[in-house]
Amino acid sequence: MDATTLYSLIKSYSNLDETQICVLHKPKPKTPCIDNPCPTPSQTNVIDFDKVKSIFCQINNQSQLASVDCITHKDNHFLFVEIKSNKNFLSHQLKNSNAETEDDEIIKNKVVGYNLKKKISDSIHICNEISESTNVFESIPCIYVLVTDTNTIEDPAQRLLANMNILAYNSIDIIKLTKLNKLLRENLESLGYTNRYVKCSHFDDYIKNLSEKK
Repeated sequence: MDATTLYSLIKSYSNLDETQICVLHKPKPKTPCIDNPCPTPSQTNVIDFDKVKSIFCQINNQSQLASVDCITHKDNHFLFVEIKSNKNFLSHQLKNSNAETEDDEIIKNKVVGYNLKKKISDSIHICNEISESTNVFESIPCIYVLVTDTNTIEDPAQRLLANMNILAYNSIDIIKLTKLNKLLRENLESLGYTNRYVKCSHFDDYIKNLSEKK
């Protein structure tokens, strides 16, 4: 089985229409960013994997599993995609905090709370069950992609460049963003899967440029 076949199998199993990350990304409850409006809406087709999970659990009469937000594919790469609103988190949940140590703890707890490991492991389990395989990804390269709505800077040397575009961040503290990005990257790397961390406006280009080579 290849990535295209698996994707088609999951789409058929769930009977879901394809959508885009801008529709699934809801910085505010029930408010897709595409309605804000999104300045550069993604055109890449994805399947809402949260809905696939719900359908799978209902059919198999089991308690709710965790899952990534959506899936897509390119050539023989199968992509698990998680969408997070860094902008909303940094501009609201840290908005009234002035203590650096307090901020660091809030950021750390936020990243841990995402529980990315369970989301990817449960999602792989669902794919294995739907494909009736013990390990469908033994022959299909999979990539865990974390998509967010801010630049994915981590190196402090990039702060100056980011600060030149500070208005685009709606007063987000670049130092806090840098710390959040660093922890998110470390979390992804610790999972043991090929991964990428990209800004939502760069998602289409990332998919477009993804080749058979890892």
